[in-house]
Amino acid sequence: RPDRVLFRNTRAAVQGFPERKLAASGPSID
Repeated sequence: RPDRVLFRNTRAAVQGFPERKLAASGPSID
């Protein structure tokens, strides 16, 4: 589910994974 990916993205970014947030945020929003 895209919702779960978004939530996991935010959690990863908070943990210190901006790269993952960008990679998932790009295709997800697109």
